[in-house]
Amino acid sequence: MKQIILSICIPTYNRAQYICEAIESVLVQITPDIKDKIEICISDNASTDDTEVIVNNYKNKDICNIVYHKNTENIGADRNFLKVIEIANGKYCWWLGSDDALETNILKNLLSIVTNTQNDFYLLTQNCYDITLTRRQKCNQHELLNKKDGVLNINDLMNKSIYLLGFLSVLIVKKDIFIQKMPLDEKYIGSMYIHTYKILYAINNGSTMYFIREPMIKWRADNDSFLEDLKVYGRIKIDINGYSSIAADVFGNNSENYKNIIKIRIVNNMIRFMFLLKIANVSPKDIVELFEPIKIFEKEYIKMLLLAYSPRFIYKFSKYLYRNVFKSIKIKITNKVIKK
Repeated sequence: MKQIILSICIPTYNRAQYICEAIESVLVQITPDIKDKIEICISDNASTDDTEVIVNNYKNKDICNIVYHKNTENIGADRNFLKVIEIANGKYCWWLGSDDALETNILKNLLSIVTNTQNDFYLLTQNCYDITLTRRQKCNQHELLNKKDGVLNINDLMNKSIYLLGFLSVLIVKKDIFIQKMPLDEKYIGSMYIHTYKILYAINNGSTMYFIREPMIKWRADNDSFLEDLKVYGRIKIDINGYSSIAADVFGNNSENYKNIIKIRIVNNMIRFMFLLKIANVSPKDIVELFEPIKIFEKEYIKMLLLAYSPRFIYKFSKYLYRNVFKSIKIKITNKVIKK
C-alpha cells in the first residue's frame, strides 16, 4: 500500500446532524488517481447520537479509506484534537471541523501544493456561510489575504490573522513534527488551544509554515459548540487566557510578540467582549479579572475599568437600538441596492 499523503482528521462529538456534509464534501472529490493518497480519520469523543452509524455507512461505500475511533468516554476537546492525529496514517494531517466542509474542487490542488512544497505546517483560508452552509457571508478580513501563496514567518503572523491558528479547519500539520513532545503540552490540555501552542512553539523553533490563499473551507458561522457548553463568559475566557498564556510561554511576557498578541486578540476585541459580557450580566469584578493581561496597556486598561463598571442598562439599550433601529435601516438599504 502506498503511503498516504494527507489524512483529513475530523474530531467530533454529537455532530451527527452535520458530519454527513463534512464527510461527503471529501468523498465527492476522491478520484482514482488520488484515492490511495487520501484518508478520512474520525475521532468520536463518546458521542451519544448516531455518529457511529453514519460513519459506518460511509465506510461500507469504500470510496476511500476511513479510520474511525470512538473514545470510551469523553476525553475533552484538546485530547480529542490530538487523538485524531494519533490514529492518522498520513504524512500530513488536516483537521476538519465536523460541522464544516471542504469547498468544491479543491482537494486535488491542495494535495499537489503540499506534495510539491513539503513544509511543516500549512495555513489555509475559509469562506463563511450561514448555518445551512448554503449562503455565503462576509468573513473577517486580515493582512494575509493580501499575500500570495508562500512561506510565512513569525512576523507574518503577528497581525489580525493570528486568530487563524486557533481555527482547526484551516490548519494542516506534518504529523511527525506535530506529535513531538513540547515543553508545556500538558499545561494546554483543557485550554482548547493545545494545537495553537504546539504550532506556534514549533514555528518559533524553526519549523516552517506555508500560506495558501485560495479558500478551501466552508465554515459554518454562528455554530460554536464551545459557546453552548461554556456560555459567553467561559467562551471569552478561553480566548483571553489561551492567547495570553501561549504568547507568554512561547515568546516571553516582555517580548514585542507578546504585546502584539495581547493587543490584537484582547485589546482590539475589548468593546465586543465587554458588550457580550455585560449583556450576559457578568459581574464587574469577574470582567476586570478576565482582562488582567491588558494591564501592560495603561490607557486601555483604564478604559476597560470604566466600561466594566458602567451600568448594564446602557448596554441593553444599545442592543435594543441596534436590533430595532440600526439593523432595520441596514436591511432597507441593502434591499434597495439589490433592487437596483
